[in-house]
Amino acid sequence: MPKIGEEERRLVEARMAMQEVAALTNKAVETTQFRDKVLARSRIGRLRHGDADGWRKDRSVRRRVDARLDAAVARLRDANLNINFKAQEFFGDTKWGDKYTTKFETMRPTGAPMGDTRNDVEMKMFRYAEKLGIKRKKASKGEICAYRRIERYADLTSDDFRGLVRPRYCSVNYPDLIDGMGAQWGRSHFVLADWLKPNMTFIHTDSFDDVSSARDVMAKCANDGAHVQGTKMATYHAMRRLVANMSDPMLSLLIDVVDGKFTKGQTCAAAKTAYRLGSTSYVEGHVHAEMPFASAFRKVRICKAEADAEKSVRKNVRKFLDKFDVEVEFF
Repeated sequence: MPKIGEEERRLVEARMAMQEVAALTNKAVETTQFRDKVLARSRIGRLRHGDADGWRKDRSVRRRVDARLDAAVARLRDANLNINFKAQEFFGDTKWGDKYTTKFETMRPTGAPMGDTRNDVEMKMFRYAEKLGIKRKKASKGEICAYRRIERYADLTSDDFRGLVRPRYCSVNYPDLIDGMGAQWGRSHFVLADWLKPNMTFIHTDSFDDVSSARDVMAKCANDGAHVQGTKMATYHAMRRLVANMSDPMLSLLIDVVDGKFTKGQTCAAAKTAYRLGSTSYVEGHVHAEMPFASAFRKVRICKAEADAEKSVRKNVRKFLDKFDVEVEFF
């Protein structure tokens, strides 16, 4: 049996580290599930029942609040994941490769993408290079190895840094907007496959807006060495955190969606105007897995106005469809 090469071994370990970020985050948030539920109940109680503590005093109110909370979590889990882009830019040529890559993968030879800012944000979000002070009594041998792999392969200053470890970003289209929740970057968007969701992390806003929470809570969460941004990072299995932390306008929109008061198929601009949402008022998702176009992308939806802005777009969209067998829709 041939021996595995050194570079191949490092890539295998880097792929392990990439997925272990989400796994360790999920383990950490389990310690605050009760607190997150209490906060989420109080948010819904205040917004829809006029009393943040009413659910504590009245069982009928608690049942209604919990029903809304359960429906909100289910909606967040079931919603499409989108990556927005401008069709005339992505389909302006056919230089796609076989998978969707991070900027750290494609731009690594010329330095950190987006300057130091993106790197700083990700280092704070996922604590890639912090000395976590793991105590053997609180972490298994496997967990300690995982923390060390993450530090080795995800820290940009490491000799073994591999760009594939860094997350791929998307948004959660819980209102089912026709052009996605991130239409400010282009109305066209990819719809990602649902199998990516269990190994993802989420936050209730754009990560650039909330990096301060990286300094939050690990001291407050009774989970020494937990590898997460703070009390605000959520996972597929712990989405009450999103309900507990998202802005009032975002939560009002989410509740209207689950109550059936929001009409599907609206544009992002219309929804943001109606609910007074800021440009970064969306749930941000982080995919900790490689994303081949042929398996990780369920559909590509193209804005006709963007497609018509560049003559080659429709021809290149057909080439993309032929190559990867991804469903294409124009709107």
